[in-house]
Amino acid sequence: MAHSRLASEVVTAGSGKRALFLHGAMGRGSNWQAVARRFCRENQPWGARVADLRNHGESMGVAGPHTLAAAGQDVIALASALGREGEQIDALVGHSLGGRVALEAVLHAADQGWESLTPDSANPLSLVLMDTSPGALPATADVHNVLDFIETLPSPIPGDWRGVKQRFLDAGFSEMLASWMTTNVKQAEGEEGLQLTFDTATIRSLLDEYALPEASTWHRLRELPPWVSLTLVVGNKGARWHSAEAKEELAKLATRAWMEYSALPRACDGGAGPGSPPSDPLLSESRLEANVTRVRPEV
Repeated sequence: MAHSRLASEVVTAGSGKRALFLHGAMGRGSNWQAVARRFCRENQPWGARVADLRNHGESMGVAGPHTLAAAGQDVIALASALGREGEQIDALVGHSLGGRVALEAVLHAADQGWESLTPDSANPLSLVLMDTSPGALPATADVHNVLDFIETLPSPIPGDWRGVKQRFLDAGFSEMLASWMTTNVKQAEGEEGLQLTFDTATIRSLLDEYALPEASTWHRLRELPPWVSLTLVVGNKGARWHSAEAKEELAKLATRAWMEYSALPRACDGGAGPGSPPSDPLLSESRLEANVTRVRPEV
């Protein structure tokens, strides 16, 4: 299957290694620019690039089927293309669904090889998963409620961003979520009004697969090759981390030399669903910011 190149942009050029940031469901790469810049300030001379997942942001029009494997292949295609242009990706930093897509890319690379990442133990790839469960993760009712509401909106949406925010408030969503949704709209092409910068059908397909028991990758994490350095940033309140399976698997992973385990303090953890907290904004990047910047990939 041919893969369209994901839209991406350099946030900080740096003079050393390069991290690629991947957002969660219903997000976009630009939402991560501030986090990426701070990451680079605290991890000099690292640089950073942010990307839009398939049918998010500027990566619209990607044909199906919309599977986790296909989304992971998108990331591989982007990294490979950048590698041919002389830009090597040394770290993948993914939040929630973006982390699951990053993990899918690395697992495929472990099976098939990923030359653009120079996979060897002397120059490891850092994989940072922020509140991303490697296990099966059923989407919460809150996430589906947001998707259901979005699918009732007219296209294009009349008015400006303030009108978009008010529609979400009138539907009973939180102030934070309503405000965040205004960052995920743009001027409709050739028409008055606004349009959302993601495709709900693609998101549903990815989240539905993520919920399947066979989508669990806990066992694969224990088999990661030596060229992968893994960091899990774990939310304390998210139910995904409190199952018997998750506790057992985290205990196994914590004994490995290449594994770093970081738990979010409760004040910073929104208790996210697949894309983000259920009652706060679907995007929890700002809540993760202080923790992300403490993750220091190997130099």
